[in-house]
Order: sequence, then C-alpha cells, then structure tokens
Amino acid sequence: VDAVRTFTVTSDMSFVATFAANNGIDDVAAHTMNIYPNPASTTVTVSIEGIEGQAMVEIVDINGRVHGKWTVADGQQTIDVSTLAQGAYFVRLTDEKSTTASRLIVR
Repeated sequence: VDAVRTFTVTSDMSFVATFAANNGIDDVAAHTMNIYPNPASTTVTVSIEGIEGQAMVEIVDINGRVHGKWTVADGQQTIDVSTLAQGAYFVRLTDEKSTTASRLIVR
C-alpha cells in the first residue's frame, strides 16, 4: 500500500496536511474544505467538496485537544464556536481515504 503525504504551510502560516493510503493514482482523495467566515466569533460553516460517504470534522486547539466532533454526510456543517476561547484552532477533516486540516481563528 502506497501512502501520500502532503504538507503545506502558506505565507500566512495556514497549515494543510493530507495523508492517504492508496493502491493507485485513482485512490487518492480529492476533496476540498472551505471554512467561513474565518475569523469567526459565533458560528462557522465547513463546506466539503469531493467526499465519499461520511466524513468526520473536528475542532482541535494548538495543544491537540479536541473541542468537538461532527459527522458530515451532506458536504456541509455549521458549527457553534461561540463557547471557544479566542485563538487559533485547526478544523480537521477525516474521511475513508485521508485527513486534511485547515486553520480557524476564533475572535
């Protein structure tokens, strides 16, 4: 089994990591996650394109603590972030083939 590992750090320090186990080029996950608004203070919408079946969305702080988990089946999830402390978090998306994380700022 081959593994795909992609790490991206952009100039604004956004971080994206993708890990996928695959048996061929067609098995690599091709999903996109959008988070808006970002920064957020009350709710945030996580929109996912290209997922197969269900996916798990988690909000994780910089210390690795998980602050919530949601199952996404229709490609979109609205999350209440009003109880989170101000700061930087990661929204982690995991489906059958890969895990992707994007930065979320709570103000």
